[in-house]
Amino acid sequence: MVILVYTRDRLIWNHSEMLIDLCKAMSIDDDIVIDLNSEGCDCKDIGLYDLIDQCAKKFDYDISKISIHTNNVLERHEKINIKTSFTWSLMRREAKIHANEPQVKQSTLKHFGRFIGRSNAPRLILSTYLDEHHPEKTLGTFHYNPEDDFHKDFAGLESIINDFQITNIESHARFLASCPRSVSNQNFRFQVGSPDDHYTQMLAGDRNQFVNLYSSVFVDIVSESFYNGNTFFVTEKTYRPMLCLTPFIIQGPTGFLKNLKNFGFKTFDKWWDEGYDEDPPAWAIKEIIKVIEHLASKSQSELRAMLLDMQDVLAHNRNLIIEMDKKHVTK
Repeated sequence: MVILVYTRDRLIWNHSEMLIDLCKAMSIDDDIVIDLNSEGCDCKDIGLYDLIDQCAKKFDYDISKISIHTNNVLERHEKINIKTSFTWSLMRREAKIHANEPQVKQSTLKHFGRFIGRSNAPRLILSTYLDEHHPEKTLGTFHYNPEDDFHKDFAGLESIINDFQITNIESHARFLASCPRSVSNQNFRFQVGSPDDHYTQMLAGDRNQFVNLYSSVFVDIVSESFYNGNTFFVTEKTYRPMLCLTPFIIQGPTGFLKNLKNFGFKTFDKWWDEGYDEDPPAWAIKEIIKVIEHLASKSQSELRAMLLDMQDVLAHNRNLIIEMDKKHVTK
């Protein structure tokens, strides 16, 4: 039996349906393939292994008959067969979209780019901070819309309190009340039944304006899909600034930048402190804010000088994506 599991950070979204299918398969001693739907969570962190162990004990099931298909290349288990895959399809899509885009920055830049589709606690914390402290230096989107079913269950306020120990959430609630925020006139609404994901739908309706945002910003503050557990899952959120020759700060799981380097990419520790990569999520936000303040103090001429100095790094990352894409296609 193939069991499709939908996840977000620290959560199995279709928990009840998945559990029913798991018990059904184990009750008839069927082989099980758990498909994480091209996502890359940490299976231990979302509680998947605990569920499997509990059900297996009840049905006296041999868990070595289970396979898990995931895009978390770090996933390992001593008994369950783990089949991992790097996000080649996302890389190919982004390379195709952005490979021929003009790469010239505008003469005057916003310090920060911040492009958010779906809300969650860490994304909301950083976007609220930028909106409160550096609104004139930030070019950003935040597509949270309480009237849209795609967004209703993804605000993040409860997690801010429980997971990040922030008790005063007035500013975060005000920020959400001002959403959705866009940089275009497009009235975007996610089509749940469409085979295309959020980003692909948005890009199809407003491709040129959205892509050109990268010529207007110095650094992209990226929030990756997962920020807890032992995972390395690279999405278009990271590929986009690389292909658009834009430096990045990445809010993701511990060790994300380290794993990027292991794949041959280069980051920006020559120009700012990337120690946040070694920290757990709640502390990493504090360290990223320090980097934001460091860069916010820079003049336009200082930003241009940094961009000039890091051209080799920016070109290396872009070329590596294109070359990795070509090698994968020829396999």
